[in-house]
Amino acid sequence: MKTLLGLSGLRLRPRAGTDLLDRPVTRIYVTELSDPGRYLSAGELVLSGLLWWRAPGDAEPFVAALARSGAAALAASGADSGGIPDDVVDACVRHRIPLLEVPADLSFSVITEQVVLALAAASDSARKRLQAAAGAPVETLLERASAELGLPCWVLSGLGRVVAGTAPLPMPAEDVVRRYAAREPGPLTVVPVEGRHAVPWLIAAGGPLSTAQAELAEELAGLVGVTRARAARPEPSLPDEVHVVALRTSGSDESRDLLSEWLPDAVLLEAAGETAFAATAVPPAPAALSTVEPLLRATRILCGVSDPGPREEALESARYAVAVAARRPGRVAVVRAGEVAVHELLLAG
Repeated sequence: MKTLLGLSGLRLRPRAGTDLLDRPVTRIYVTELSDPGRYLSAGELVLSGLLWWRAPGDAEPFVAALARSGAAALAASGADSGGIPDDVVDACVRHRIPLLEVPADLSFSVITEQVVLALAAASDSARKRLQAAAGAPVETLLERASAELGLPCWVLSGLGRVVAGTAPLPMPAEDVVRRYAAREPGPLTVVPVEGRHAVPWLIAAGGPLSTAQAELAEELAGLVGVTRARAARPEPSLPDEVHVVALRTSGSDESRDLLSEWLPDAVLLEAAGETAFAATAVPPAPAALSTVEPLLRATRILCGVSDPGPREEALESARYAVAVAARRPGRVAVVRAGEVAVHELLLAG
C-alpha cells in the first residue's frame, strides 16, 4: 500500500488505517455493488465510486464484506457523493480497512493502469529475489517465499509429513495431502513440487493466491524440486538386530523410491522392480502408506515388517510377511511378522 501512495500522478490520500499500509496488494478490483463479498479475494485493492451509498448505515455491509475477504484497502472517490461520507470512514476504522481517497478528477482507469504496472514490477522483483536463493536449503527457500507472498508456507511429503514450514501447520499434513489427491478445496493453496520422484512433495501456502502469487509459488516449487534432487542422505548406522521392511508396489517400479521417502533413516538392502527391502532400527508407522496411495501409479501397496533380529533372518521374515500381505484384501495391506499365523506362513511359502 505504501508503494501505491508513492506513485506519481495518483495523489491518493489516506483517510483511515494509516497504521495498516504495510499490507501487500495482490490485484485490483472495481465495484459498485452494495455487498461485493462473493467476488472478492484476499489482498485486493478495491476501487469504488460509492454509487451504492445512499444513507448512513449503507457502509457497514460493504466494508464488512471487504474485511471478511481480507481486502488490502478501499480506494474510494467521493465525486458523486459530495466527498467521502463519514459513514464510510467510520466503517473502515471499525473493520480495520485502510481507506484511500481518490481525487475527484482522477479516472479509475489511470489508477488501474498504474497499479497493474506496479504489481507486474513487484512480481518480477519478487521472482528474482527468490531465484537468488536457488540451491539453498528448503527452509531458506520457504522463508524467502513466505516473505514475498505475505503468507506462511510449508513443504509436505506425499506421505503426510511436514518437510519444512515457516509456521505451525493449521491442519494435519495427511489431511492436506488427501484433499490434494481428491482435488477437494481447502483453506490452503497446494502446488506440486517438480521432480521425478514417485512420492511427490507439495508446496502449501496459507491462503488463496493471486495470479502473481501463484506464479511465485510455481517458481518456489521448481527451486525446491532442484534442492530435493541434489540432496544426499548419509548412510545411517544400525544396531545388530533390526526390523526389515519389505515393500511391494503392484504394477509399478515405485517401491524403492517410496521406501526411501517413507523410511529416510533406513538402509536399503535390495530393490528390484516392484519390491524393495530396507533395514531400520524402528518399526514404521503404516498409516502413511494409505495417505500416499492415491498419488501413486501402483494398483496396490503391500508391506511386510519383520520382528527385530539379525539382518538375514529379518530379511527372510519380511519376505514371508509381504507374501502374506498379498493375500489380504484392500489397496494397502501391511502385515507384521509377529501377527502371521502358522497356516498363513505355509500358504505364503
